[in-house]
Amino acid sequence: LKNFCLRGGLRTSTLRSIAWRIHLKCLPLSKVEWVAVTTRARNLYATLKQKNIPNPHDDRFCQDPQINNPLDQTDHNPWQQYFADHELRDIILKDVGRTFPELEFFQQEHIRRMMCDILLIYAKEYPFVSYKQGMHEILAPLMFVLFCDQQSFSHCYETGGLKMLSSEDISILSHVYDRNHLESDSYGMFCEVMLEVTKWYEDGSQPVTNPKQLNDSGPYMRFKRMVVCVTA
Repeated sequence: LKNFCLRGGLRTSTLRSIAWRIHLKCLPLSKVEWVAVTTRARNLYATLKQKNIPNPHDDRFCQDPQINNPLDQTDHNPWQQYFADHELRDIILKDVGRTFPELEFFQQEHIRRMMCDILLIYAKEYPFVSYKQGMHEILAPLMFVLFCDQQSFSHCYETGGLKMLSSEDISILSHVYDRNHLESDSYGMFCEVMLEVTKWYEDGSQPVTNPKQLNDSGPYMRFKRMVVCVTA
């Protein structure tokens, strides 16, 4: 399958994103595990998003005006992190706004917002790497292939083009191709790709040694292993 992919055999396949996710170890080979694995990964992303993109108006934060105050510059003030994140988001947005201008998909506001959120969360989860120019061009094709496969599956489902599949297979694919999880599924794939190319983006003050050593320790723990840790 890997050689078939490398030869471009999946270029027009609606299973392209699944093949990518298997090779990136976002999905196991056994399809019976796909629902459980993707559910855990999506739940983890929701947790990461809540943690890394907080809303200072949220009731979770202290409502004491002496603490939750936009003008207060103390470290524990949630507004300080909000303003710092806003600066980083502006940098990311400038790059995201230049993503494949010839494709209408990337000109949509909600897609740009998804990309910004993914890249911001990644930057905060992996501070040794943070965000570097060009990362949006790694994320973009992952999102686009996922989106295209989701659309193709929905079309086949609605037009009765899946009659040759069992009800179990359709149920599994419906879960994997859930359009409501484009953002979280893209994040999982992006983390796995970045694991392989981190050395290109690493801060010079924090040199990477052997990239393979990063698979099992430190801030470079694979996304799927984080899922196991969180749900264990």
